This record gives sequence, structure tokens and C-alpha cells, in this order.
Amino acid sequence: MESAQNNEKKYVGAVFFDYDGTLVDEQEKMYEMSAVTRRDIEVLKSKGYLTALATGRPKCYIPDNMPFDCFVTTNGSYAEVDSKTVFHQTVEPASLKRLLTFFEEHDINYLLETQDNAYCYKWDKYFEHFVNTFNISTKRIFTIDKMPENCPISKLNIIYAEPEMIKRVDKLFGSEFEFMLHRGSTISCDISVRGISKATGVKAVIDYFGIDTENTYAFGDNDNDAEMLKAVGHGIVMEKHSRLAEECAEYITKSVVQEGIHHALVHYGILSENSELPLDMVKLKGVCKDYIWGSTRLKTDFGKVSGSEKIAESWELSAHRDGQSVVVGGEYDGKTLTEYIDMCSKKCGRSILGTNCERFEMFPVLIKLIDSADKLSVQVHPDDKYALEHEGEYGKTEMWYVIDCEKDAFLYFGVKEPVSKELLKEKIDNGTVEELLNRVPVKKGDSFFIQSGTLHAIGAGILICEVQQNSNTTYRVYDYKRKDKNGKERELHVDKALKVASLEPSQNKKPYRISNTAVRLSECDYFTADVYSSNDECTISVDESSFVSIVVTDGQAQLSLNNQKLSVKKGDSVFIPAQNGDIKALGKFEAIVTRV
Repeated sequence: MESAQNNEKKYVGAVFFDYDGTLVDEQEKMYEMSAVTRRDIEVLKSKGYLTALATGRPKCYIPDNMPFDCFVTTNGSYAEVDSKTVFHQTVEPASLKRLLTFFEEHDINYLLETQDNAYCYKWDKYFEHFVNTFNISTKRIFTIDKMPENCPISKLNIIYAEPEMIKRVDKLFGSEFEFMLHRGSTISCDISVRGISKATGVKAVIDYFGIDTENTYAFGDNDNDAEMLKAVGHGIVMEKHSRLAEECAEYITKSVVQEGIHHALVHYGILSENSELPLDMVKLKGVCKDYIWGSTRLKTDFGKVSGSEKIAESWELSAHRDGQSVVVGGEYDGKTLTEYIDMCSKKCGRSILGTNCERFEMFPVLIKLIDSADKLSVQVHPDDKYALEHEGEYGKTEMWYVIDCEKDAFLYFGVKEPVSKELLKEKIDNGTVEELLNRVPVKKGDSFFIQSGTLHAIGAGILICEVQQNSNTTYRVYDYKRKDKNGKERELHVDKALKVASLEPSQNKKPYRISNTAVRLSECDYFTADVYSSNDECTISVDESSFVSIVVTDGQAQLSLNNQKLSVKKGDSVFIPAQNGDIKALGKFEAIVTRV
């Protein structure tokens, strides 16, 4: 048999998993692999182990999206690596004909299995019971008259026969075939070519990759796993098992429901009790928004692409219904942020957002780059209570970091002094509300914490990174009588604004240094925002409490986490799942780093 030692990936070891009774337990109505096992399989891969399914099922019975590198199917008669067949033993046609003739003469129902399809002699109540018992999809099962000539049969099943008849078949045809009862059954069994077992396919895979047998492990529970358990370095049997499987095993683990696979991997020291899957950093493509006050710097300076002449905002980290950022490159290329979070969380068996996000029903934050050629409207955002009741989403508390600005640029931040609601409404109605607002000159590097309820407006000629709650609810108070591209003034929301606006001056939060390279800009119940500035190398910590968002506002760097390296430049947005580790950032750059 051919070898992969010179042209395939090298593995430190291999772990083989039976399916029925090991990954799933139909008797306990556990029809899907647990999230813990899925996570453990990914961790094994990250540690350099080959992971393989070793099952009595043919490929056509195996559920989609199985996370394995390799498949050993039909009790070892077939082995496949990356869609490449490395071993296949089919039933000899003359032997098959003699066996089927006997079955049909004695009215024994049977099932013929290839890797792509299966063919049933009689689709009766016993067959229905068989597929229901083992939770087998019938999409690729056909009646025998649909089977092509010279079809390569990998394995057979007796669907129903009296126990004495099965013994008689074994006596007559035992020199050519192996007969093995299904778990818990005396009336149905697998039929394989004599001399073929799961051990055959497993050894073919081990030899193909040149893996040291001492570093191989197999999980099983039934008689058809016995030879495999002996063939590997360490055979492991599940808590519910057959006597023969136990005789061939080295270790008895817990049940499927009790996460016996994880228990055994920890027992052998392959995984630690709290093993976590190293998760890659991913780049995100922002969603560009074209508003009447937008400018061109997000295109010219930050590399944003849009069909519009101007870009007002780029939503760099967004899972909002009004526009989601999208993963760029890698396994999840093209997935929205929500799709990526769901898929990656399922893969590693936990939420990748971190423990601090557990209290939020929706993704908690939204991060934007904002470029204003003209003043934004005077506006206000509601708090959570009002917004959830009236808008069906969170309120909005936000933070602004001034990336750059023109000379003499300014913004409005709250009211100058306490005002009454009546005076505020009067000034709004007569177009003089700016007289009440606190006008603040700005410079590069300034930051502002905008609590919900604060009247505010970004002035012209300012480039900002905004970290905010995941909300798009804005109550516009005054818009300078501007008209949109259709010649209409934009809608105001005065009544709602008056209900949520603070009538007291707002207090800004003072930034403070947290390390040689980082300054804490804002921290609140919803997010923590820091600015990192480095001329050489710095460390950005990651832990299980929160994901990390990095939006590069200047320069370029190479980020390293686990074994991954990612080059980033001005305008790039990176999402890092919650996990324990440190990001090493090498380069001259500035970035806004956000956590929850």
C-alpha cells in the first residue's frame, strides 16, 4: 500500500472513534456528538493528532459536517483521507451471489452497502425499525432493483432473521464472511468479508501516515470494535460495552452521556481537564454607510471600498441587523460576524464571546470609523430601558476617540449648564438649540465618553473611532435645515428626544495610562476601550472573560497568537475570540482595543 510519509502532513499520533455507542448513544436518545467532544476533537487536531471516525456504517449513513481528518467505514473495509481512498476491500461477486441466493430462498431481508448508497431487499416494517433504531437517514437508501450492475459492495446487513437462522448462515458461509450481531440484537447483524475488521482499516491509516502505534488510541463499545481496540497502542471502551470489547481494551471510561471520551483523553494526559481549543484571530470587512455629512478619508487613507462617492461610517465590528461586518479569509471567509460566532462557538463547545458577555441577549458592542466633512445632527440616544421598550434594541452609550481632525475643529458634548425641558424644546423649535450646547474644541488623541441621554454632535473635519453599544437608535434633534439627495429635510425625533435627554451638563471620563503602550480611554458596564501606541513591540492580553477587538488607526504591525501570525495595517479590524493567551504585536502602530 502507498505511503504518505513523504508528501502528507506528519501527525504525532492518531485517535480513532467508533460512532454508535461511542460518539452517540441511540438508547439514551443522544443522536448527536456532544459539544465537548467536538471541542476535544479540534483540540486534538491543534496538538497534531490525526482524528478518525471508525464505524460500521458506510459513508452514506454518516451525518454531514463530521469534524474528522479521516474515515474508516463499513467495519474496516474502506479507509479515506481527505476524500482520497487509501484502502477498500469489496465483497467478491461470486460469494455475494451465493449468499444473496440463500437469503432470498429463505426470505431473509438484507441490506447491501456501498460508500455512496445502500440497497434494501424489502422495505418493510423490520427495515423501518432498523433505520429508526440507528437513526439512519434513508436519503441514500434505495430498493434492490435500483442497484447498478457490478456495484462494489463493502458490507451487508441482515435486517431480520430468527437467531437460529443467523447461526445457520454463519455455519454455511463462515469461511467467506464474518457475521456480527448488532448491539443489543439477536435478529440483525453486520456481514463483512472474512479477515476484514475495523483493525484492517485502522492499520491501513496508521501505516499510510507512518504513525507510531504507541501513540494511537481507539474508542469503542461493541464486538465489532474489539480488533481495533487491540490494534492500537491504547484501546478504550465506553462504560456501556460488550464483554468482548472489554477483554480487548486497556481502559474503561465513563458513558457517552457522561463525556467518557473527554474523561479518557484527560486520563491519558493528552488533554488537560480544562483544555481549550486555540482559536484564530480573524480579519473583518466593515459595512460602509453613506450619509450626507460623509467625506473621503475612509477611502483614501483607510482603504475602505464603496460604490458611493463618500463614506460617512464604516462599521468595523458589527453584528447589527442594519449591517454586519464580514470575515475576510480563512475557514470562515465570507461569513457574517453572527454566522462566524455561532459556527466557531459550536466548534469549540462554548461561546467565543467570553463570560462577560453572558449577561447580554444580543452581541453587546458596535465599533465604527466616522469621517465627517460636515457637522452631524444634534442628537441623543436612549438608555437600555427606554430603547428596549420602544425600539426593540439596546440603548446607546458610546466613546469617541479622535484619530485626526482639522484645525479649529469642535464638537458638542452635553449642555453648558442645567436647562429645563421647556427651554430645550423652545430652542429646538426655533432652531437655536446650539446656544445651549457645550462646544468643545478637539485635537488629535482626545477622547469623549458619551453616556446615553447626552445631547451631542460631531463637528466638521473630524475623524473618529467610535465604540458603542450595539444599537442604531438615534433621536435627531436638530439638523441645520439640511436637505438630503431627494431635496427633503431629514426626519427629527423631538418628542422622543425630550423624554430621554439629560438636562444637566455631562462629565467626561479622564483617560489614564495602564501600561507603557496603552491608555484606558473609557470603561463602563458595556465595554472597555483602550488605545495602544507602539513603536516596536507590545503585548495585548486575551482571556476567557471577553473577546478582543482591534481596530488599527495608524501604522502597521504583525500580530502573533498561539501559532498564528496576522499582518495588519491602518484601517484593518481584527476579532479575537475569548481564550487565555497574549497577542504579541510587532511594528509601529496605533490601535483601539475593545473588550466587554
